[in-house]
Amino acid sequence: DRTRVRRELKLADDERIVGFVGRLAPQKRLADLIWAFQLVHQMVDRVKLVLIGEGPDRDVLAELARNLGCRDKIVFAGHRSDAYSLMQGFDVFCLPSQFEGMSNSLMEAMSLGLCSVVSNIGANLELIRHGDNGLVFPLGDGPQLARCLKQILENPEQSARMGAVARQSVLEHHSVAQMVSSHTQLYSRLLSSPPT
Repeated sequence: DRTRVRRELKLADDERIVGFVGRLAPQKRLADLIWAFQLVHQMVDRVKLVLIGEGPDRDVLAELARNLGCRDKIVFAGHRSDAYSLMQGFDVFCLPSQFEGMSNSLMEAMSLGLCSVVSNIGANLELIRHGDNGLVFPLGDGPQLARCLKQILENPEQSARMGAVARQSVLEHHSVAQMVSSHTQLYSRLLSSPPT
C-alpha cells in the first residue's frame, strides 16, 4: 500500500514524507508548517511535504512556498476521498492548528501507527503526549516545529516506537467500539439511577 500510495502521489520510495490532511484554511496555520518545512528540507535529504485537502488558503500557501524556494518540494494533492489510505505513504503527520475539535485526521494518522507532530492546543493534547506517542510544539513556533519534524525524520526507530504507542492509544480510547461501549455504560447508569 505504501508503494502504491507513493506512486499515485508521484513520490519516490526513498523520499521521506511530512503529511497533512485537512482544510487549507487560516485556523490550520499551514504557513507555519511551510515555513518550518523549508528549514527542514535544507537539513534533511530527500524530504517532501504533502498537503491533502482544499480551502481558501491554497493559492496563498503555494505562493509562500515559491517565495521560500521550496515549492518543488511540496505536493498540493487537493481534496481526496481516499485521504485515509494516502496517509499510509506518510512518514510523519503534522497538525499545526490554532484551534480544532478532536481531529479525525489526527486520530486516523494515529490508527495507522504514524508519529504525529502537533501544536499544543487543548484538543491535540487530549490525544498526543509529548515524547510518548508523538511530539508537541508551542503554537506558532516555527523553529520548534522544524526541530520536531527533523527529530522524527532522522530517528525512524523513535518514530516507529511512538507511532506504535499512538496506534494502541487510539484503539484503546477512541475507537468506534470503545465509544459505543462508553455510551452503553453511560445509558445503563442513567437508566438504573433513581429519578431526582
